[in-house]
Amino acid sequence: MLTTITKWGNSQGVRLSRKILNQLNLKTDDRVEICVEGETITIKKNSGVLDESITLDDLFKGYTGNYECSEYDWGEPQGREVW
Repeated sequence: MLTTITKWGNSQGVRLSRKILNQLNLKTDDRVEICVEGETITIKKNSGVLDESITLDDLFKGYTGNYECSEYDWGEPQGREVW
């Protein structure tokens, strides 16, 4: 199946045909897993199970412990935002 990457707001997306969605029993708002390997993108149906092989040590790997809380200046309001 050939398709085109299209712009949706500030993002881009790919539309999947109803036939493909039906084959995988997917519907709107279902969660999927996207994997990138080289120049290949794979979209897999999410089984709904967390990856239990990831440990707390894995999540903090490379963390040096020197985090400093700080604020970010987003600039002047562009509309009717209240800062």
